[in-house]
Amino acid sequence: MPGKLKIVLTNRQAQKYLLKAFAKSLIDQYQWIKVGVLRAIGVVDFPVPPNSRMRGTSSHTIRHYYESGLTTTLPIVTAAQIDGVDLRFPANVLDFGCGVGRQLLQMTRFFSHLKVFACDVNSRSMDFIQRAYPKVESYTSAFFPPLKYADKQFDLIYSVSIFSHLNVRDQEVWLRELARITRPGGLCCLTVLGVHAMELRAKDPAGNAPADWRNLLKEKGYYYEGSAKPEHIKAAEEIWNIGSNVIGIDEDYGVIYFSEEFIRQHWNNSEFELTQYVPGIIDHLQDLVMLKRR
Repeated sequence: MPGKLKIVLTNRQAQKYLLKAFAKSLIDQYQWIKVGVLRAIGVVDFPVPPNSRMRGTSSHTIRHYYESGLTTTLPIVTAAQIDGVDLRFPANVLDFGCGVGRQLLQMTRFFSHLKVFACDVNSRSMDFIQRAYPKVESYTSAFFPPLKYADKQFDLIYSVSIFSHLNVRDQEVWLRELARITRPGGLCCLTVLGVHAMELRAKDPAGNAPADWRNLLKEKGYYYEGSAKPEHIKAAEEIWNIGSNVIGIDEDYGVIYFSEEFIRQHWNNSEFELTQYVPGIIDHLQDLVMLKRR
C-alpha cells in the first residue's frame, strides 16, 4: 500500500480524484442526515442509496431516483406481459447490472412474490443492495462471464443502461451469457442508446455530438466513445473509491449509440428472437429491446 500511496500523491490527476472522493463523502453524510429527517416525518419510506452512488447511476436527486425507477420499470413490466411473462405470477427475475436498485425498488415493492436476483460489478453498489434488499439474492459479479447462475434459470432478465456502455465485442459475449441463463420462452429486456438519445444530445449545446452522427449510425450501425480505465484512477481506487463510477470496470468502457437496424440485424439470432423495439421509452431516453429465448 505505501508504494501505491506514493503513486497517488505524486500524480496530480489522482490527487484531484481523491479530493473529489472526500467531497463526495461529505455529501453522503449530509444526505444520510437528510434522509433520516425525511423518514422521520413520513416523506421517505424506501431505501435511499448514498448520494455518491445515486449520482453515479444517473439520479441527481432522491425524487429522480424514485421516479426514474418507475419510468424504467413500468415499460419493462408491460413489455414482458405482452411477450408472455406475466409478473403477477411467481417467476425468477434477474436485474443484471442493478446499480443501486432504481428498478429493484419498484420490482420488489409491487411484485413481492417474485424471486429476485441482482448482480453488478461495482462492490460499493452491491454493499448497499445487500443491506437494503436482504430478500434479493445479490452478489458482486465480474466484468466478464460467467455469472454464477444455472443454465435456463430465469424467466425474465432486465438490464438498464449496461449495454449502452459496452463495446460491441463485449456485448456479444454478454448476450451469449444471458442466453445461457434464460429459459426457453423467457425474456431479456435490454436498454440501448439509439437515435432518440443522440437527437437529444445533439440539441444540447454541451452535448458535443459528432456533426455527422446520422451518417455514422447509417454506415456502421453504431457510434462508440470509450477507452480503458486510466491508470491514475486504478491507483486512486486502491486508497479510496467513494463515488467512483468505474469500480469493477476492468476493460474498455464508454458510451455507445445504435441504429435500430443494427440491433435488429445482430441481436435477432439463433438464440434470441427480437420481439419488440421501442425507441426512447426508458426514462425518456433509452430504447427498449425485447429478446425472447428460442
